[in-house]
Amino acid sequence: VYIGDLGVDPMDPVTLVISYHMEAKNMGEYTQTEFVTGFTTLGWNSISDMKRSLDSLRAQLKSKSEFPKIYKFVFNFLKGEDGRNIKIEHAILMWQLLLKEQYGSKIDPFLEKWKAFIEYQKENKGLNGIKKDEWNSVLDLFSEKGIEVEGMKSSEEDCWPILFDNFFDFLSAY
Repeated sequence: VYIGDLGVDPMDPVTLVISYHMEAKNMGEYTQTEFVTGFTTLGWNSISDMKRSLDSLRAQLKSKSEFPKIYKFVFNFLKGEDGRNIKIEHAILMWQLLLKEQYGSKIDPFLEKWKAFIEYQKENKGLNGIKKDEWNSVLDLFSEKGIEVEGMKSSEEDCWPILFDNFFDFLSAY
């Protein structure tokens, strides 16, 4: 798919929804099989069909049932077929794009502190990528703790990846 033919900026999160339906394996390219999969799944016959469906595809980013599937797909999409982690810069960019689509501007305080924490971990603790469990746990965090970063902390009963325990400690000192 030539995203430009749709009149969509390649950084528009709707491109991730298109990639999800195409079952794309790598960012920035679609195989013929992926292209056909997407067209078949979405009932498209032309670029015009694609253009007409952009609003409904964009709505999936706000859907409580579809968003988690798209979010989890993005990890594999970003890491590529041979990777185990995603680059920190890519993770931060995708968190900003995706989470704002789902939660709107009320996610901004969390994103600001999460980004500062991740960059601190990269610069001072040697964090060099985001693992799948860490990526997926961001949504779990919101399910259990909400998105209000003020007062967000871990309890003895919580079972989070170590990165999140460190985040809760970071918040208390922030």
